[in-house]
Amino acid sequence: MGKQRIQLIDVLRGHFLFAILFDHLGGILGPSLFYFYNWYGWLWVSAAEGFVFISGFMFGYIYIFKSHKSFLSTTQSILRRIGLLYIVSIVLTVIYSRLFWFNSLPLSGIFAPDWRPVIGEIVYRSLLLQHYYGWADILSLYIYCLVFAIPIIYLLRKKLYGPALIGSFLLWAGAFLEVLPEIKVSSFHVFSWQFLFVIGIACGAQFEKVKQIVSYISKSHLIQVILMICAILIIAGSLLFPDPVFFGIRVFEKGMLVFGRLALFPVWLSAMVVLAKLFMRFAPKSLVTLYTYLGERSLVVYTTQSFFITIVTVATDIYLPQNYWINTAIIAVATMFLVFSVTLFEKGIHYVKRSQVKI
Repeated sequence: MGKQRIQLIDVLRGHFLFAILFDHLGGILGPSLFYFYNWYGWLWVSAAEGFVFISGFMFGYIYIFKSHKSFLSTTQSILRRIGLLYIVSIVLTVIYSRLFWFNSLPLSGIFAPDWRPVIGEIVYRSLLLQHYYGWADILSLYIYCLVFAIPIIYLLRKKLYGPALIGSFLLWAGAFLEVLPEIKVSSFHVFSWQFLFVIGIACGAQFEKVKQIVSYISKSHLIQVILMICAILIIAGSLLFPDPVFFGIRVFEKGMLVFGRLALFPVWLSAMVVLAKLFMRFAPKSLVTLYTYLGERSLVVYTTQSFFITIVTVATDIYLPQNYWINTAIIAVATMFLVFSVTLFEKGIHYVKRSQVKI
């Protein structure tokens, strides 16, 4: 059951990664057949929430539920991970910035064909993870979330779930009420999105209880039907009323992770779990294997997809097709190359490791 459970999580992550890739490419190219995969992220709930939650869930599962390491050892592991991802984020920013400078394309919020006068600002903002590109912004957000994870893991290991969740909620509320400093990664407010990551950690720490809930849902056809109806209503509502405002509040605003989006997320995720289990049962084995493979390598896949989106961005700046089927073909080819590149990258890593062992 444990092995199947992990595969379910990886299949979900694989789905979220595909959805994010299609959202990014669709935002550049325009309409295509892949729009219907996740409506290019324009629903009241998107793949970004699922990706952040699942990442937190795995942290809680690995570092609290399964871990027997000391808190000091766990903290050192997280800090090493933060350091590695921070370096990767800076390197990506430098590569993309240089590429865009060379092509005189607009930078992320800084339109400067002659980039030299603002290079100091770009370096400063990059070091603070405040200079980014929309197709790699979740990586920077994830780094911030890992910083929050350290005290949260300490509290949850002490069974102090109340203080951990209340403290995280107060940060979310402070961001919503605009009483905290605004720290943003692209459109994502860090103090808002850390709350979803922390909820994920708490759920992962209670893995057995979550497993029981999923098992109960899997055995209840009535609950599954209700969840599917709710998912259809969310899709229909999102398409009919894409950005509803009540009392001056955009209740499903994504960047601030407003309460409407938070409230719908558990329902939407539960529906995704039901669909993922049906997918694992009835879909071709090779397709399930593909989703699982990508989900197991989520950060590598997410980082790699940013390169392909950069290529598409530069290419479409020269020639923007504005054709439904050409857009569909470009996204399909980019997706195939992404899978091939991740596989090639992994084989390269294995080759280097074997070479080191021989030496």
